[in-house]
Amino acid sequence: MILQITNYILPFITIPYLVRTIGTEYFGLLAFVSAVTAYLNVVVEYGFNLSATKEISRYRNDKSKLNEIFSSVMQIKFLLMFFCLLLLTIMILIFDKFSQNAYLYYYTFGIIIGNLLFPVWLFQGLEKMKYITYINITIKSFFTVLIFILVESQKDYYIVPILISLGSISSGVVSLYIAKNKLNIKFRYQKINTLKKYLYDGWHIFFSGFLTMPYTLGLPFFIGLFANNTIVGEFSIAQKILNAINSLYQPLSQALFPYIINIANKSKDNAKQTIMKIMKYSVLSIFLLSIITFIYAKEIIVLISGEELRDATQYLKIMSILPILITVSKIMSFNYIVTFNYQMYLIDIYLKGAAVSLLLIFILVPLYSGLGASFSVVVTELYLTFSMYKFIKQNIGFY
Repeated sequence: MILQITNYILPFITIPYLVRTIGTEYFGLLAFVSAVTAYLNVVVEYGFNLSATKEISRYRNDKSKLNEIFSSVMQIKFLLMFFCLLLLTIMILIFDKFSQNAYLYYYTFGIIIGNLLFPVWLFQGLEKMKYITYINITIKSFFTVLIFILVESQKDYYIVPILISLGSISSGVVSLYIAKNKLNIKFRYQKINTLKKYLYDGWHIFFSGFLTMPYTLGLPFFIGLFANNTIVGEFSIAQKILNAINSLYQPLSQALFPYIINIANKSKDNAKQTIMKIMKYSVLSIFLLSIITFIYAKEIIVLISGEELRDATQYLKIMSILPILITVSKIMSFNYIVTFNYQMYLIDIYLKGAAVSLLLIFILVPLYSGLGASFSVVVTELYLTFSMYKFIKQNIGFY
C-alpha cells in the first residue's frame, strides 16, 4: 500500500511547482505525451499485475513453478515492450502530432522500461514487499527532488520525463537484483506453449484494462486531438487531483488482493464478508473526500496551480463523484469478479463501457473539450458501476 501511494503521491507533489515553472501549456504537452505512454504501458503490463500476482500467490511454496511464472511473464513483457517501441516509432514517422515532439515520447518511454523491470506482481504475490518498498521510495524520491533542482524555467520542461524515466528504470534494476539474491528467483527461457498459457491467463484482464483507457488515463490524449495543450493541462490538473484521492484506496485494494484470494480458497463466504467490510469503510472515507473536493474545488485548484483556473475548477467539480464510483467498481471488479474467477465476463462489461465512453468522447469532446471529457467519464463510470453491481448480484451474490 505504501509503495502504490508513493507512486501516486511523488508525481503529484511536483504539479504545483511544474505548473508555475513551465506553465499550463507545457504541462499539458507533457500530459498528452504521458497519456500516449500510458496506452503503451497497458499493453506491456498485459494484466499481469493481477493475473501473475494470483498465480504467484497460489504457488508461493513451489520454487520451480515460481521460476516458471517469473520467466514467462518477463519474456512476454520484453516482447510486448519491443512491439510498443516499434509502434511508437511508426506513429512518430507518420503523424505530425507526434513527430513535432518525438524526443519527448522516447524520453517518456523509459517509464515503460522501468515498469517492465519492476516485477511488483512477484513481490506482491509472495507478500514480501518490504525491501522493494523502501528502495523504490528512496530512489524515486531522489529523482523527484532533482525535478525541483534541475527544472528552473520553461525551457527545462524536457528534463521532467528524463528524470521520471531514470527513477523508474533504477527502481526496476534494483528490484530484479533483490528478486535474484534475496528470493532466489532464477530466469529461464520458457517454451512457446508455456508462454501461450500465461498470455491466455492474462488476456481477459489485459483487454478489460485496455478498454478502460479511453475514459481513464487516455482522456488527455483525446482532448489533445481536438483542443490545445492549455486545455489539456487544465484538465490534467483536475484529473491528477482526483487520482491522488483515488490513490488512498486503490493501493489498499491491490495490496489486499493476494490476501483475499487466500481467504477465498478456504471459504468463499469469509472472503465475501471481508470484501464487504473493505467496501463499507472505503466508500465512507472516499465519500467525505469527494464532498470536500466539490465544495472547495476553486481553492484546491488555486493551491495546486497558483492561479484561478476557472475551467479546471469546473472539471474538478463535475468529476468529484469519480472517486466514489471508481472505488466501488474496483472492489467489485478485482476483489469480487476476479477473485471468484469470473474475469472473462469483465470483457463484456468493459467492452460495453468502452463503447459508451467512445461515443460520448467523440460527440462531447469536439464540442465542449474539457467539459465534454468530464461529463463523458462520469457517465461511463456510472454505467460500469451499475453493470458490475447487477452482474455480481445475479452470478456471485453479495454476502
